[in-house]
Amino acid sequence: MKKKTALPPKSPFLAPRRVSSKDILSSGSFSDNDYELDSPFNIPTPSINSNTHPIVEPEHKSTLVGCTANLITAIVGAGIIGIPYAMKETGLVAGTLLILISGALGCKSLRLLVETAKHVDAPSYEILCESTFGSAGWAICNVNMFMMSWGPMLSYMMIVKDTAGNVLGFEDERAHKMVLVVTSVLVMLPLSLQRDMADLAKTSRICVLFDVFLVAIIAWFSPTSESISTYNGILPILSNSTFRPQTCFIGLGILSFAFSCQHSSLIIAGSLKNPTRDRWKIVTASALGICSILAIFMGSFG
Repeated sequence: MKKKTALPPKSPFLAPRRVSSKDILSSGSFSDNDYELDSPFNIPTPSINSNTHPIVEPEHKSTLVGCTANLITAIVGAGIIGIPYAMKETGLVAGTLLILISGALGCKSLRLLVETAKHVDAPSYEILCESTFGSAGWAICNVNMFMMSWGPMLSYMMIVKDTAGNVLGFEDERAHKMVLVVTSVLVMLPLSLQRDMADLAKTSRICVLFDVFLVAIIAWFSPTSESISTYNGILPILSNSTFRPQTCFIGLGILSFAFSCQHSSLIIAGSLKNPTRDRWKIVTASALGICSILAIFMGSFG
């Protein structure tokens, strides 16, 4: 049988999932007419009878809005609470500039990562590190990703335990722990077991609305008018909080992690429906722009 040569992907992203059985792919039972070129990635895809061979369910894809919501959710986390302290240490003007610069650099890095992964055919961030730095890079990347995921997970769970228990009116510590167990099993675990990133698009939209609502509440109840009246206007506040070189690097360390989402970029980019460079550019620009605005409001009013 004449072996079929796969065409290079027309899209900057990765091909969808193929057949579920490795034996089918290695059996060599396809003829020259068993390929279809109607894939949006323009890659030959084997056409197999589903009655005789198991086929993987097509990967679920998300729209521009859903993909943007997933990226915003990956960026905005518990670290947003520390942005007001970072702005205090760097200065209001310098902190705002650092947030805008961090957002622009983060947006550029997300595009470069996806473009690089396309050229080396890497489906994930850790495999991209492996293709660049070898097995040592793969191991170091996985350890760092585990640490970056473990810390926020613990902080989220502690926040849920304290706030949810208080909202429900529980005062006993054992009741707070029970609330944590129930929410973890009934909410967090089912969301974590979703196979495709696109399946989280709806919950990510809700999370974005909650993020906006949180920042709006903080901005509404912040003592902004009292501060302006104390300093006799907004200009004296800006002049006194332009740049603080003694503590600037403390705030810079916090703000530099405010847009950390590179390890999720390939998964989110691969979930985009009709993925092209222009569509991924829209997703990154929209997500990083919204996150920058939320960070500026949170830092200024918080």
